[in-house]
Amino acid sequence: FSRSIIPYVRGKEEEEWLKSFPYLKHLGIYAYRKEVLKEVTQLPQSSLEIAESLEQLRWLQNGYKIKVGTTDVETVGIDTPESNKKHHILLKFRRMNKIENIVKKYIIHHGMFKWQTPYIVALSGGADSVALLLILKNLGLNITAAHCNFHLRGEESDRDEQFCVNLCQQQGISLSRIHFDTYAYAHLHKVSIEMAARDLRYRYFAQLVKDLHAGGICVAHHRDDNVETLLLNLLRGSGVDGLAGIAPKNGNILRPLLCISRQDILQYLKEKKQDFVTDSTNLEDDALRNKIRHHVVPLLESINPAASENIALTAKYIRQ
Repeated sequence: FSRSIIPYVRGKEEEEWLKSFPYLKHLGIYAYRKEVLKEVTQLPQSSLEIAESLEQLRWLQNGYKIKVGTTDVETVGIDTPESNKKHHILLKFRRMNKIENIVKKYIIHHGMFKWQTPYIVALSGGADSVALLLILKNLGLNITAAHCNFHLRGEESDRDEQFCVNLCQQQGISLSRIHFDTYAYAHLHKVSIEMAARDLRYRYFAQLVKDLHAGGICVAHHRDDNVETLLLNLLRGSGVDGLAGIAPKNGNILRPLLCISRQDILQYLKEKKQDFVTDSTNLEDDALRNKIRHHVVPLLESINPAASENIALTAKYIRQ
């Protein structure tokens, strides 16, 4: 979406138009004709809220039938029964594909973002975080990116960082970077490498939120991650909270992609012709999560192709 959604009114004077269609005041958008720019009322918090209202709108007002297009249509037609003329509001909407539309509705449902507030995308360079960056950018959100180099995979870690630098330059998105001696931190605090990386990452994100006055950190956990987490917790003998899976919001940590699968993400990137990097450690079976990902989930899906979707749905019911 455009940061400011401005309809261009044709065929009628602004004042007449606004009297006929008071829903404009409800949406808080602007009327415009040539050099005239008239503010009706203050914009809502989020352009996404406006779009959602427009999509659901089916008004019959003063004999005018309002036809509201889908997210793939850039014009809204207004038919006047007393004449054959059609007046249009031309909305500055960015066209969205199916995945962007699913994510948009999900983040509106969970009230994740506020209008004009900056948000930070945790960008590793992998498929999930790259898709998150592009989707949020295409939804018109005010985003910046952050990358952590943990120096755990030698040249591969440096390759990932350079990929993120290049991607953000191409997309016109600012990027914050930090380097960690993860092995030294793990040894000093007597924790696992995985836990050390997690601690370092989220401490850095918390500081970055303060420094940039951001609304939160957006991380790229998706539906399959949620399924793996539930199964992990089930194996460990978790209580009800653990069976609820990953929360869409946890403090200032936001997860906009929990509504889509890894396959959805890969298909989205393919459609966008966007490359990404692959963490070689994700291909190994050393970690329990990887064993579940590579062996347990495929087995469950061989029994029921909708296994992952149903498990995620169960987690949603438990969370409710």
